[in-house]
Amino acid sequence: MLKITYYLKAAFCAVVCTAGISFSLINSDNIGDFFVKTLHLKTSQGFNGGPVAADFFDEIEDEDGSRLLNYPCYSQFVPGSLDLVRYTVHQPIYEAVWQQNPEYWQLDLEFREGSQELRNVMIYIDVDCIPGGESTPLFDSAEDIDFSSLHPWNFALWLNGKSGTIYNENHSEICKTENYVKLGGKKIVVRIPLANKELRKIYASKNTWHYVASGAFSKWDTGGFLPAGGDEKIYDFLDGSLDSVSRAQQFSSRTFSPVEVKMQESIAKSNSDLESKIKEEFAKAQEQKITPLPEVPGKESSFSQKLEYAVCIFELEMHEKAEKILEQLVKENSSSSLANAYYGSCLAIRAGKANVFSAMKLVKQSFVYLDKAVELSKGTEEEIEVLLNRAGVASSVPETVFQKAAVAARDYVRIAEHFKSLDREKKSYKNVVASAYYYVCAAENFRKASLDDDAQKYAYYAEKIFKTR
Repeated sequence: MLKITYYLKAAFCAVVCTAGISFSLINSDNIGDFFVKTLHLKTSQGFNGGPVAADFFDEIEDEDGSRLLNYPCYSQFVPGSLDLVRYTVHQPIYEAVWQQNPEYWQLDLEFREGSQELRNVMIYIDVDCIPGGESTPLFDSAEDIDFSSLHPWNFALWLNGKSGTIYNENHSEICKTENYVKLGGKKIVVRIPLANKELRKIYASKNTWHYVASGAFSKWDTGGFLPAGGDEKIYDFLDGSLDSVSRAQQFSSRTFSPVEVKMQESIAKSNSDLESKIKEEFAKAQEQKITPLPEVPGKESSFSQKLEYAVCIFELEMHEKAEKILEQLVKENSSSSLANAYYGSCLAIRAGKANVFSAMKLVKQSFVYLDKAVELSKGTEEEIEVLLNRAGVASSVPETVFQKAAVAARDYVRIAEHFKSLDREKKSYKNVVASAYYYVCAAENFRKASLDDDAQKYAYYAEKIFKTR
């Protein structure tokens, strides 16, 4: 209905919501920060897996191999459950009191969806301080892949369902692993016990190289990898190759490159300079045009004409006038997602000029309308515009009071993926930059919500999109 572009709306939401809401409640955030900083709470590294040595992210929705594979036709297989999206390697831990294995090495795998029972994962590891190695898979004709001659593997970790086993290069079993399943099957935490003499060599390693492959598990097939027709058996793998080598080329050659892990270095959590650059590019990419003020709709005007007028004056920062019109429009048509969204935004902006107690009430009322708008807009052409409204408000209100940063982050992810899908259909510099920008917005809000894992993941997506634009 509305002719105003998403880019202009996005820029408006980012500016108006940020500037208009948070001032009257800033002291509430300061009070919360005071208690957090004063308590000095710290978790022992032995409980959370130890410092992160390397964090790798894999492309979303790329589990169809060389674009030939399909999910098995069993109801247990959830699309996305074989799609590896993140692989995290921690530094080895020792003297971790109260743990099942005081000496261990933790690896984390995250998938797009759950259903770990029917998932088959192989991780092959080359350790720099161990000579020799194996260049064929652990199980004959299982994955049907070859390994780089520069990095034959010394240890193989086989995960199927909830069980995990470590093997050496002679294909002999060393021990079982300690596994934990989280996020409804999306995340698997694997702890490799290092008390074994063979595995203790990992402590001395400076570099390791990892091959990670995931597929469908079948107890009737070799190595647990369910065949998918012909030679195509792997559904997803962690790509350690150069960007110039396509996945199709890798599948055709069957030789995969590992990812390198520097074992004794901790990674930086964010790249603030790159994120600032993405924001600058996004600002440059906006359409620099001012929406003209339309004539005031008459009594005979339709609902859509009055709504378009209300949105227009809202974007021209005539918020009080827009709020009065939008309030009437919500009463006239309570199922209008846009009317609910913009009315909710008006209430939140008014909260920025109110005292603390009135502001809290107004913000809570705001989210009643914003949340309703999001539900009403699902699957419609209005969804992104509605999400921009809620994300803008959710990212601006004080986190210690309302705890809405995670809501904003997830909305921004959906917005980023929308622009990413648009770019697949029609290549556009604006769509690429918009996708990267909204992933940055998501990362910032995940950090605010103390969801550092998600923050790193979406910061990576922003970086990858931006660098390959």
